[in-house]
Amino acid sequence: MLKVTLPQKSILDRLIFPETITTIQEETGMQKGEIKDDIMQLLHMGLIKAVGFHQKDLKKMFFYDLDQVDGCLFQATPKGLKIIKQVITGS
Repeated sequence: MLKVTLPQKSILDRLIFPETITTIQEETGMQKGEIKDDIMQLLHMGLIKAVGFHQKDLKKMFFYDLDQVDGCLFQATPKGLKIIKQVITGS
């Protein structure tokens, strides 16, 4: 099983639907740098994916730069949703 930290779980819980880093920051109270580090780890683990840019078509192909992620939308992958479910059900 993957080792997901409490801050990463907090971020993951907010990514059932596409969200920006700004929204995550407002909802968690975490610092933007900490969120970016956790986002990179969650991406690396395959628990989340970048799905588009704020106020643009989510289906368009795009490239993102983790140094410039403020307008990028992130969403949990099926693997990430499974982690969320495990936390909720306690199994």
